[in-house]
Amino acid sequence: MNNKLADFYREYMEEMQILGLSDDSDSFVYGHGDKESSVVLIGEAPGAEEVKAGVPFVGAAGKNLNDRLEAGGITRQEIFVTNAIKYRLSEVNPKTGKLRNRPATAQDVRANSRWLRMEMELIKPKVIITLGRVPLKCLLPESNYQMGDVHGQKLDTDMGVVIPLYHPASIIYNRELTQVFDDDFDNMIKVVKTILGK
Repeated sequence: MNNKLADFYREYMEEMQILGLSDDSDSFVYGHGDKESSVVLIGEAPGAEEVKAGVPFVGAAGKNLNDRLEAGGITRQEIFVTNAIKYRLSEVNPKTGKLRNRPATAQDVRANSRWLRMEMELIKPKVIITLGRVPLKCLLPESNYQMGDVHGQKLDTDMGVVIPLYHPASIIYNRELTQVFDDDFDNMIKVVKTILGK
């Protein structure tokens, strides 16, 4: 599995560079955790903190996620964590001249969709948790799911059971979502613990 994933990530980076979506090989961050796990958690894309550490979800949203997982009795080592887009989405801030994060474009989503699905085919999880709109769209490109309609639900798909959640960063910016996120997360934890036999 390690060699297959390493080859997969190398081919992925080459294609993204050919497409001109990222020409910085240092901006790529790949999946991390138990590659044999039945549970995969998918975020959107790495930010500056993730690029620096080389691990997905290590910034403020990552700490929020880790704390909530551990409070539910699940460690990061028991699951596999990856991003739908594995290069930093960045642009130059015209005011400061420094890089800042940018939203995913339709081109980013299109280019990454088949690669995310191939990654899931390699890992073969039973449950996939998507955090935010972008990973849900990349994983299920033909669907027109809206987060407001499907968050916290168990969706039966050709990739296995998918549970879409709001992104942990969303509750930092929109406090009104906190209770919704908490309830969805608690229900997801119950499903994951059953899958992990806990």
